Amino acid sequence: MGELKQYLIDEFVEDYLERKITRRQALRLLVGLTGSLFAATGILAACGPQIAPELGAPTASPSPAPLPTASAQPADPKVGENDPAIRSERV
Repeated sequence: MGELKQYLIDEFVEDYLERKITRRQALRLLVGLTGSLFAATGILAACGPQIAPELGAPTASPSPAPLPTASAQPADPKVGENDPAIRSERV
């Protein structure tokens, strides 16, 4: 990524975090710069906490999905020496 592009991304994110621009404006600027909505949303998500909407309405955060327990998978999975699903060949 070029230095100018990185500088502009940093400025847009800083303006968003300081509430100088809305999330929508930040996304529009970042999409124009990166060419990707996926990249733009990733940049905003990685650069700081989500700011609540300007209307002051509380944002509901979904409860996280439960993580699988340690006993759900074997600690050290192994493949049998003569497993027919495993093939080896020269490349």
